[in-house]
Amino acid sequence: MIALDLEQAASSALYLDIHHVEFTDEGALRVCALLGDGWYEGEVMIEAGDQVNVTLADLYLDEAAIRPLLQRIGRDALERAVGGAVSRMKFAVDGGMRGRRPSAPRIVAYHLGGRTHTLSRISVGVGPRKTRIPRRGCSRKVV
Repeated sequence: MIALDLEQAASSALYLDIHHVEFTDEGALRVCALLGDGWYEGEVMIEAGDQVNVTLADLYLDEAAIRPLLQRIGRDALERAVGGAVSRMKFAVDGGMRGRRPSAPRIVAYHLGGRTHTLSRISVGVGPRKTRIPRRGCSRKVV
């Protein structure tokens, strides 16, 4: 979780809690996170490449929930703070070979403001592997 800098001195403390980072097909970074200020918390997606695009999910899903945050901070200031923070981040990429098989690059950590934050090894929406139940003597019956 990182604190975001806002231009407004009297604003509430805004934070970004990143839970997933990936490469897009165009080579940009897609960052998914929770955005909050203590009164509001919602999903945000930031795509950083040649341009930085910020998508606030609640503008489409629950506008009434995000409206107080936008009144306190302002949409432009909010998008500048979020986009600026992601633009300044440095990302650690793991990829290349896994054993003998090539693997896709995966972002494992990000660095901002003198701190390094690691990301979970399990991607959002993908649970842990199911354990396989061994078959014991019931696969064939001899008559």
